[in-house]
Amino acid sequence: MTETTIHFIRHGIIENPEEIYYGRLPGFRLGKQGVRQAKAAAKVVSQYQIAAVFSSPLERTIET
Repeated sequence: MTETTIHFIRHGIIENPEEIYYGRLPGFRLGKQGVRQAKAAAKVVSQYQIAAVFSSPLERTIET
């Protein structure tokens, strides 16, 4: 029997000082805290054998 584990990771916190409802708007990148969150997630995920990574095309998601 083959076992498959799926990990879901949400993007890190973005830089949004004007508190714009950004949804799918382009140009919203990770803030400093979001970069730290992404690095922490990468450290955890690096412990696993990853067969594939899927991401939305949004900048913040790709950065994460």
